[in-house]
Amino acid sequence: MKAICNPSMPLGTILAIITKQYAGVLSHMLEHTGIDRYYSVLLLIESEGRPLSQQFIADHLFTDKASMVRIMDYLLGAGMIVKTVNPDNRREFLISLSAKGSKIIPEINAVITEFNKIIFKGISSNERKQFYAAIQKININLEELPSKKIILQFKPESKRIIR
Repeated sequence: MKAICNPSMPLGTILAIITKQYAGVLSHMLEHTGIDRYYSVLLLIESEGRPLSQQFIADHLFTDKASMVRIMDYLLGAGMIVKTVNPDNRREFLISLSAKGSKIIPEINAVITEFNKIIFKGISSNERKQFYAAIQKININLEELPSKKIILQFKPESKRIIR
């Protein structure tokens, strides 16, 4: 896999491969929590400290409405969130963490902190700051360009039963 950082490859391809690897390891590290994806949704809800509309979550995580419905269904089914009708707009749902969802937030944060220490092994504090500064500049440059909405869904491969 050393060819992944070949400068002739599109940056998006390189970042997508790294993202899939990161998501796969994180999913493995957190499989005991009862969910295998969408940790960012839970962390966003927790960080805002209030019930959020599905549209707010979708906008902040660059997710389309159809994908957001599937994400909410998954997290509801896992008992991680509570979905209530917005009293100010009955066509809108507000999403908050359930007791079960709130309970696993510290574990998610702890695992991500430890995981990031592992993946930044051998990279100095200054190099990390430069990395994040470069990523931020790339993001700002991208935001200034016209684009189409792209949907990426990262979920673990289904286990097949072979008979």
